[in-house]
Amino acid sequence: METIKSLGRVVALRKHFPIGKQHTLKCVSCGATSGRLHACVESNVVACWSRGHLQSYLTATGHELAMDLDRGIFYSHTTKDYVYDSEIDKAMVLENCVVQSEALGNKQVNNQELPLLLEHSSLQSIRADKSICERYHGVWGLRGMNNLGNTCFMSCVMQAFSSNPFLRGAAMSHTDAEDSQVKKDAPDSEESTTLNLGSAILDTITQLHNGSAAAFSPHNMLLSLWRSVDSLKGYKQQDAHEFFIAAVNALSSAQHRGANYNLTQKVFGGVLQSTVVCSQCSRKSDRSEPFNDISLDVGGRSEIQTSLTDCLDQFISPEHLQQDEQTFCPNCNSKTDCTKQLSIKSAPSVLCIHFKRFKRSQALEATTKIDQQVNFPLDGLDIAPYCTVESTLTPPLNYDLFALVEHKGTMDTGHYIAYVRKVGDWFRCDDSWVASVCDSTVREAQGYMLFYCKRGVDAHSSLPDTTPGPHTNTA
Repeated sequence: METIKSLGRVVALRKHFPIGKQHTLKCVSCGATSGRLHACVESNVVACWSRGHLQSYLTATGHELAMDLDRGIFYSHTTKDYVYDSEIDKAMVLENCVVQSEALGNKQVNNQELPLLLEHSSLQSIRADKSICERYHGVWGLRGMNNLGNTCFMSCVMQAFSSNPFLRGAAMSHTDAEDSQVKKDAPDSEESTTLNLGSAILDTITQLHNGSAAAFSPHNMLLSLWRSVDSLKGYKQQDAHEFFIAAVNALSSAQHRGANYNLTQKVFGGVLQSTVVCSQCSRKSDRSEPFNDISLDVGGRSEIQTSLTDCLDQFISPEHLQQDEQTFCPNCNSKTDCTKQLSIKSAPSVLCIHFKRFKRSQALEATTKIDQQVNFPLDGLDIAPYCTVESTLTPPLNYDLFALVEHKGTMDTGHYIAYVRKVGDWFRCDDSWVASVCDSTVREAQGYMLFYCKRGVDAHSSLPDTTPGPHTNTA
């Protein structure tokens, strides 16, 4: 534990003091002073993550744990992911609070104050002129989520859901959450573990808005997921988009104020129109297809940047169907060549964009990742050019980004991070670690999923009040 405390102090010094020996640490392999430096817990050897030197060192030595010297979290070489331990977290909290108090020019923290510090999270600090802890960010609903073992795929989507004004409104008036009488960081109860996945999602959003800044451990959420979706069971690395699909399916039957209605359709539901035109007789047929998200192809050449609008242009471009893909034309009374084109017939309140970054190669029998940068707007995404010509939607149809899920790394050692917008500012949610970031950091992120909210839509009025009586929306 002394090693943990020492490393925790290094992390805190790097965070709160801009200069000093703590910033001269170098990778043992390449000498770099940046690139996500980690320190091996067993040997204190420092190695960088971005060039793979940490992983190589842990493999060669057989050592298990390393601490990220910028974020203060532990990497397990066995699980290939970041892990959480309550006792270690307490030690890290103490070191962070002590060093932050020193950085603010306050008195040294004494033994009598340590129990007070333990009651609060690493996002809080004790001030010399006050006997209480103050929140570091002071933003309601901004709370980290502890990694329970390769659960970043779930946490990052939940951070996006928590920042969704429609889901937040439903969660804060959710009957199951009210009946369970959830208290701040209350221990898991037998009753709460019986929540179905839809209820567990809304309950987790409620927990993230219960006023605490301490990182939340979503045990009930994970248990409900395992009970509901066999493919997402266990501690192996999972796909955030696959979790999103499972989540929106579960939310389709979630309750709001005691009434059953399709929450997914209210929030994410849109309609695509598929138009097929026969190449011989020009007969046109239209078919409507509901959607909860739009998956877009990414070019594939990492050295060339593309844009969200380029991907959308490709999505609605006509597709020529020939040979085995021919469709039956009633006019021609035979299968004919044709063109198929997609367009948006009905726009959702929240538009979720998914980039197809993972490609399965049949020849190599392996899945590879496309690292191509896709530029996207933070505000004012107009989807009118991608809507059906006959649509009753009135342009412009502007959407503003409120959350983003990023996948970093490779298929084998990847990690998910969420960026969320709160009260006009952007924050990076990296498991339990939450930090303020600038707009440029979000723009440079390698987006995997983007969450846009339609401008001018009232999140309060869009959720029906189906129960008579003096109910009020608390969101």
